[in-house]
Amino acid sequence: MVWVLGILAALALAGAGGCLWYRQRLGQEIAVMAAIETSKASEVARLAPGTAVEVKGTLRCASPLVAEFSQTRCAYHKSEIQREVVEYRRGSDGKDERHTRTEPVHSNTRHARCTVEDTSGAVALNLEGADVEGEQVVNRREAEQRGVAAVLVNVALGGGGSATLIYTETILAHDIPIYVLGEVLADRSIGRPAANSRNRVFVVSRKSEEERSKHLRSTMTWLLVGAVALIAVAAVLGYFAIRA
Repeated sequence: MVWVLGILAALALAGAGGCLWYRQRLGQEIAVMAAIETSKASEVARLAPGTAVEVKGTLRCASPLVAEFSQTRCAYHKSEIQREVVEYRRGSDGKDERHTRTEPVHSNTRHARCTVEDTSGAVALNLEGADVEGEQVVNRREAEQRGVAAVLVNVALGGGGSATLIYTETILAHDIPIYVLGEVLADRSIGRPAANSRNRVFVVSRKSEEERSKHLRSTMTWLLVGAVALIAVAAVLGYFAIRA
């Protein structure tokens, strides 16, 4: 019993550490956003490659893609399928216990050539490797259709239950306001920072800079609350472990 409490306390502390690490990362991103002044699209071509740059404008795409699930015309889409399996297994006490696991089935991310346009002109945007904050247009669950053979195999292995396919799709539509924070590339487009670059942030978002900052600060607050709660749980578990 003592070692179980000790392991749970350690896991709680690890979770608290993870919350605080991610909180620090978000704080650094907010600081970067505040430190970099917004450039006009036409000014980017005059900046040296490797320069961190922030641009706000309209996302343009001459040849939009068609999203895989929603069939929506867009500049970017990420389409995924996950399989959620629910199984019931007989426990040592003779009762059925529910076990749920999720496994990836399909992932497809594509982007088209696009630009960011403002009143000064346009600049090319390479979405490869971007942290895209788009619009989720598909989020549905469907019962998986399994053949008789698959069901019999599952039963023979001592399992039982069901499987659900979860479809999700996030897109960036074209001709929408966009916020971009990235790095000037050698061809004077905006894209992902190089591996040896001091810049670490490459965000393309439907949110404005103000909306992103507000959202990140809110997330930081909840991460701090979560970290404090996990530390408290770890302390309680550690206390009972020592008493035991």
